[in-house]
Amino acid sequence: MGDFNEILLPFEVRGGIFCRNRANKFAKVLEDCRIMDIGAIGSNYTWFRKEQGRQSISKRLDRALVDCDWRNLMPEAFVEVLCRFRFDHSPIPLHCHDDPASKKGQPFRYLDAWSLHPEYRSILEVAWLSSNRGVVDQLKQGGNHLYQLRTAKWSPPPQDSVKLNVNGSFLQDSRRMGVGGVFQNSSTDCLGGFNGFVGRGDSLEEELLAVLNGLEFAWMKGWRVLVVETDALEVVSVLQDSNLTFHKHLGLINAIKEYIQKDWNLVLSHAYREANMPADKLAKEGASSVLGVLWWEVPPPAVATLLLRDSSLVF
Repeated sequence: MGDFNEILLPFEVRGGIFCRNRANKFAKVLEDCRIMDIGAIGSNYTWFRKEQGRQSISKRLDRALVDCDWRNLMPEAFVEVLCRFRFDHSPIPLHCHDDPASKKGQPFRYLDAWSLHPEYRSILEVAWLSSNRGVVDQLKQGGNHLYQLRTAKWSPPPQDSVKLNVNGSFLQDSRRMGVGGVFQNSSTDCLGGFNGFVGRGDSLEEELLAVLNGLEFAWMKGWRVLVVETDALEVVSVLQDSNLTFHKHLGLINAIKEYIQKDWNLVLSHAYREANMPADKLAKEGASSVLGVLWWEVPPPAVATLLLRDSSLVF
């Protein structure tokens, strides 16, 4: 934990130049050491410098890196980026547990995505039967049990099938869109993936384009038993709507449905972002890229670290 003097992704620098070669070398070190970045809340940058006569430069040079065993012991740990004072680096205290005080008094908010979880009904039934203190307490227990679904993790597909995790990324200021996707088998082996820049548009369009690109690659590769996961609930909703007649992206939606109706066994479902982090990382990098969508056989080092983390939580 500290200042590593390197960045991993294009959005970790502002006002400076992103050097992909140096970032790949840093990511390779993390992969070789089998360690990962646990992420942070607060500012996107931890180091600042204002050069005379030039614009200021901000980078995320400070971070906390851990191995899989540490992460499994401390699943709620995170780093908080605080405001800097006098120095050019921001303090980054490590929190090993969620702060109970930060949740005190917050109202319960129901997430519609919970209803898509395969264990949704059974979780509510267990919560309802676990209390004999009346309806109010039963509802409270139900809410507490539903929050458990937020600790979602990636799961492998059934035997002899392939799972595709896809995501899109949208940069609000520039309206740049990026897509990313990863293919894995039941043994958690990475079969390949893709990412890149797909033009300028809106937040739904980039998610739809991510699905379409993924299906195109899957069909081309000959994978005929496919599980597709996206963390965009709206995408799942519009693709399951059989009465959609007027929509801004109707052409794109119909193109995806044509692929879905091809001669293969395909399941499309929603996944929480925690179970979709490699695709999320790829999409964000794609939105900042100058290249179109490219296929790769070996995952980029930063993504390989996330895939390693996911596989360690499976077995």
